[in-house]
Amino acid sequence: MAAQCLKERIEPEHVGATVLFLASDDARMCTGDEFWIDAGWR
Repeated sequence: MAAQCLKERIEPEHVGATVLFLASDDARMCTGDEFWIDAGWR
């Protein structure tokens, strides 16, 4: 976690929330994007 911008563990719920968003109508205008779920780790 020392290399992450957000000092919190990445949990399955974080991935699940992104998946649910992408499967919803709210994401209908997203095309060809990459969604990083890494708490700002670089």
